Amino acid sequence: MLAVALGASVFGAWGEGALLLFLFPVSGAMEHFALYRTLREIDSLFKAAPKEATIIDDDGSEQRLSVTQIKNGQLLLSIPSAILAAIAWGAKNGILFRGGAAVEKLAQVDLIALDKTGRLTTGNLHVQKI
Repeated sequence: MLAVALGASVFGAWGEGALLLFLFPVSGAMEHFALYRTLREIDSLFKAAPKEATIIDDDGSEQRLSVTQIKNGQLLLSIPSAILAAIAWGAKNGILFRGGAAVEKLAQVDLIALDKTGRLTTGNLHVQKI
């Protein structure tokens, strides 16, 4: 970096040399910041990962085990991945969920009211204009 900046000064391109000396450390700082955020998010995923899993046996019965006891080839019942799949499907279809809890609450919904334009309504009428 210094050799290129000196070369730019030899050719009279002081501005380019100074810009290089500024941009190089800034890009390094941005790289470290992005790496820190990535590591922080991966760490939060590990903390949020389930500690137990539901195993489906060959006879169809379910049993809960610690994730450390799971062996390769065992069939797992995975609710978090189903929630993630629902959020991804919604995003592809223009529906944004606030989080997994919102998807889980949808299982309790019995009825959805739509107005004639197809918009969701809250059931609270109010005067918009007089």
